[in-house]
Amino acid sequence: MVPVSHSRVGVSYWQQAELATLMGIWDNVVLASTATTSSNSHRYDTSNIEKSFSGSKITSELILECRCDFIIASQGKSDVVQAAIDADSNITPYYVDVSKSSTYVSTVLTLGVLLNENEEAQAYADFVNGVKEKISSGMEKVQEKAKTVVTLMYANQSTRANIIVECEGTGAADMIGLIADVYDSSTKSTSDYRMNVEADWFIQNCGTAFDFIIIEQEGTDTKKVDDTYYTPSMYNERFEEAITYYSSTQAYASGMILGTTYSYNSFGGYANLLYLAYLLYPDVFSEEDGWNALQEYFDNFTTAKINVKTQGGWYYTGTSYSAYNERLAQ
Repeated sequence: MVPVSHSRVGVSYWQQAELATLMGIWDNVVLASTATTSSNSHRYDTSNIEKSFSGSKITSELILECRCDFIIASQGKSDVVQAAIDADSNITPYYVDVSKSSTYVSTVLTLGVLLNENEEAQAYADFVNGVKEKISSGMEKVQEKAKTVVTLMYANQSTRANIIVECEGTGAADMIGLIADVYDSSTKSTSDYRMNVEADWFIQNCGTAFDFIIIEQEGTDTKKVDDTYYTPSMYNERFEEAITYYSSTQAYASGMILGTTYSYNSFGGYANLLYLAYLLYPDVFSEEDGWNALQEYFDNFTTAKINVKTQGGWYYTGTSYSAYNERLAQ
């Protein structure tokens, strides 16, 4: 029967929580990962959460204990969810594959029909399609796609020997592929489509395999620090430290190391694309259009009411990386 009951919702990870929020059903979520209830508690009113779990380790016992009637989960949790359904046939599952950004709109529209939240779903589809139209129009003026490599650098990167490269098959690489020629490798992992490389690898490949280095930094968008949102100055400092890994590359010297937050592997990733397009092609795309798209997403599809220019570390806006600023000012 459609719509299905969703008065008590469980979500398996932060991407599924984001999906529930943009669908307008966050208030019904009673079971969620600590990646939402703790790490992202400032983005949500968590008073409705009755139980939480670490990582993405949702269990059938918790689903039953919370009397969930609807579960949004990754396909990898189907066995856990099915075990709960076997005990309570009133539970309806909805499985989400966040690794394929090309399916985000259809995923939301299908969920809208299932829950009778068609207006919310269509609003998201219109937002994404609007971003894509602006990108498509701008890319017609670009003579050649920028050669890029997309890296993921953690807050504790100094403790890690290697750097992660996002290859084709990840949501991030596929989404950014709309505006850039993203580096790919046959040696990438067959499970998560990423590869681990040493810092020297960038020096050897920069200028031949790619021109731009895009650094995704997790935990900078709206992560709460000392009772306030992550600030642009916090992000700028972290970015300036991160680029020391690449100081011997041609990309560094040319101002072609770009910083962005880690959010492209989920439904909100499209909100960041226009600003990233501006960083790649400042003569074609508008900085203000980039900010406006991000603000529109937060205003209309989240419960966090913030000014994206002052709350959250999205992109590098500092002055210390002079080659970067000179390139954008040309």
